[in-house]
This record gives sequence, structure tokens and C-alpha cells, in this order.
Amino acid sequence: MADDLLQKIASDYGFGKIDDLFASVGYGKTPARSVVSKFVPAAALPPAEEKPASKFDQVARVVKKALRLGEVPIRVKGVDDLMVYRAQCCNPIRGEPVIGYITRGKGVAVHAKHCSNVPSLTVNRERIVDVEWLKGDEDQAYAVPLQVLVEDRPGALADVTLAIAGIKTNIRDASASVNSNGQGELTFTVEIMDLKHLERVISAIKSVEGVIDVERRE
Repeated sequence: MADDLLQKIASDYGFGKIDDLFASVGYGKTPARSVVSKFVPAAALPPAEEKPASKFDQVARVVKKALRLGEVPIRVKGVDDLMVYRAQCCNPIRGEPVIGYITRGKGVAVHAKHCSNVPSLTVNRERIVDVEWLKGDEDQAYAVPLQVLVEDRPGALADVTLAIAGIKTNIRDASASVNSNGQGELTFTVEIMDLKHLERVISAIKSVEGVIDVERRE
């Protein structure tokens, strides 16, 4: 392609240099398809070849739906075809403010804005992108670890478990121990639908007699 045409396209996207346009495409901020469409008519592009889903794919979809392991319900704003995943350091849940960080070779990592790693990520501002929660997957559950500090007394674990179950929340895992201060430490992994659901669970736990503190673990 002639440089003058590339420069015009770069200018259309607000870039002063062609290299800036290339960098934006490489980082995923500017969709490559939209750039191509500037000089190749959509009608000239071959239609995407759709293959019928194999039996393996059909079974996989059923299993993912049953286990609530569907696609990540987040996308980069204005872009539908970028690989996105929830960062393991903070595991954001629906309803939390989030940001996207373009990784090298792994797609866009989505972090909760309160994540302790965000300050170090924002040093590279050119790799930060806006992301948003998608509509339509509100029934997807997220595994959220909670640590509960309680007075060491008989029945504490049972009482907290009943409080969680009382608001129809599934518990995937639970354990109990006693710390050096003689207080009970209860650890739960619960299925949370969104931020409001998490707040209700924490409130229910705090209402149990003897509960000292509840903390979401990352």
C-alpha cells in the first residue's frame, strides 16, 4: 500500500504517524478489520466459512453450561473478537468496576479497579483499554473465597453455613481452624452472581453471633 493512503487512514483514526496506527492495531485498541475496510470493500471480503458443530463441540457446550463455565462475559468496548480473561489475582465479579490490560500473547486481562496490581499496570497507559460487562449472562456464577473471623465457640461453622445457605447461596468448599489468638478462622468458597449478591452474603455472615470480621480473599 502507498504511504499516502496509509497516512490518510492513520489520520482518520486520529494518529499522526503510520507507526502509531500499526501499534494501536497490535495492542488491540483499533480493530484490524475496521482498518482493512477502509481500503477493501466489505463485499470483496470472502464470507466466513461456518462449519457445523461437531458432536464434541455440542457436548462441550452442554457441559460448560451445566458447570457454568461459559465464555467470559466481558469484552473490550467496541471490539468483539479479542481474547479476554479475568485476572486470577483479583477475580472480578459482575458489577465491579473493571479495567483491561493488554498482555503479551495472552489477550486482555481484566482486573477489578480495586486490585492491588492496578497501580503497577497503569504505568503503561498505552496498554490499558476500556472493558465492559456483557448483558445476557447474568446467571453465571463466580467462585469467591471468603475468610470469616469468629469467636471460637461450638457451632460457629454450622451457624455461618446456615446463614449463607439461608439466602440460597451454594457453598463449594468450607474449612475451619483456630489461629494463635484463639479465634476461629472459617474459609468458604461460595458461588456469587454479582456484586450485590456478594454484599448480601457478607451481610448475612456478619449477622451471625460471634462473627468478628468477614473478608473477601483474592
